[in-house]
Parts: sequence; structure tokens; C-alpha cells
Amino acid sequence: QLVDVYRKIRNTCRFMLSNLYDFSPDTHRVPFDQLPELDRWALLKLCNLVETVKKSYEDFDFRQIIHELDYFCAVYMSAVYLDILKDRLYTFRANSDLRRGSQTVLFDIVVALAKLMAPILSFMSEEIWRTLADQMKGTLGLPSVHLSQFPEAHLQWQDAALAQRWEQLLEVRVVVQAALEDQ
Repeated sequence: QLVDVYRKIRNTCRFMLSNLYDFSPDTHRVPFDQLPELDRWALLKLCNLVETVKKSYEDFDFRQIIHELDYFCAVYMSAVYLDILKDRLYTFRANSDLRRGSQTVLFDIVVALAKLMAPILSFMSEEIWRTLADQMKGTLGLPSVHLSQFPEAHLQWQDAALAQRWEQLLEVRVVVQAALEDQ
């Protein structure tokens, strides 16, 4: 079971990294207030993850950390966000604001994931960090993820109205997808 969790986290991070090949945070970053709701929803979920994982580290609840990372990658990222994002990443022109916005969010998420998992998945987090450093031409500032601080939960990312709206949208999405599969 742990091997499956490890693979899910690793493959989710690999997908995000593979879509950052032409992204530079210094020049392509889209400001938070210009991101569409879908991207802001992903950052909201990341904010929740950061808070939960940091609390679990404080409580020495490592099982919960793995569970939270797995759930975030499998449900929020793979099954929802990345699934919806594929069209935007693959079909929009390279400098499209929507594509660059998505890359901004993917960058923020993969950096945060590398930092959050560094104490318990040390080799994978370092591999992610070095891949990012190579792709970004060293703009991460530190040679190792293990020299970085844990990510902060940005208060601007928290939006209760957005969370409720997307919870309802995702419930409708489940119903629609089930109906389509029955066809």
C-alpha cells in the first residue's frame, strides 16, 4: 500500500514538473488576483494541506502526513485539477495567460510539496528540487530543499465562498461523469 502511495505522489509531481519545462517564475508568474477560479481553488487546497501537514509534524503524526499528501495528490490534483488542466496546458498557445497562470500554480504546488515531504520522503523531494533548479536555471535560490523553510499558508489563498462553490461544482461533476459512463 505504501508503494502505491509513493508512486501516486511521485507521478503527480512528475506530471507537474513536465509541464513547467518552458516556465520561469521570474518572467511568467501570473499574480494571484488574475488567476481564474480553478487555479485559485487549487491554491486554496494547497493552503489547507500546508496547515494540516505542519500541524501533523508538530504532533509527530507521520502517518497523517503521508495520508494528507496522498489524498492531495490523488484526489485534488490528479482526479480534479490536473485532469481539468490538461486541455489548457496542451492546447493553449505557449504565452497564453491561462496557461501561464496554471504553470504559476503548478510551480507553487510542486515547490510546496517538495518542502513538505522533505523530512520523510527526502530523496524524492531532493530529486524534485534539483529538477526544478535545472529547469529554472537555478532560480530557486538554494542548492537543496533541505536548506529551505517549510512553505507558508498564504491567507489570501483562503476563500470560504470559493471553497463552497467548488464543492458544489465538484458534486455536480461527479454526477455528470457517472451519467456519461453509463452511456
